[in-house]
Amino acid sequence: MLKDIYSKPITQLPKSRRSFFEQGRAKINDEDFAALENCINRMIDRDYAKSKDGAITVPGWNAAGCWEGTAIQMIWDKIFPGDETLCALWYGLAYMQVLIDRDDDWIAMKTNFNREFDQMVYFMPKE
Repeated sequence: MLKDIYSKPITQLPKSRRSFFEQGRAKINDEDFAALENCINRMIDRDYAKSKDGAITVPGWNAAGCWEGTAIQMIWDKIFPGDETLCALWYGLAYMQVLIDRDDDWIAMKTNFNREFDQMVYFMPKE
């Protein structure tokens, strides 16, 4: 389950981004999307396993560099071929959707890490 920094549940992608996500989702079949979800879940689980006292997961850090040979390559190949910006945006929304669908609690926060662009960061509250 995904929540905002005020603990309000996030049950769906932002309305302003939903049609963009659905447009991309329509370009791949259910099997491909399940493979992508599994890949993202493995990234999140790996981040959780590395943490000693509260996990943090950042989509951009988990998919930095070349996507070739990974399940997320299908975004480049099938959804927005050759468009690095649209692929990155769509991947971020897919990552958010996976967190919305998970059973464990994650908090969503936007930050820029003192750079010129914002990105989403998700962290698991300490128990």
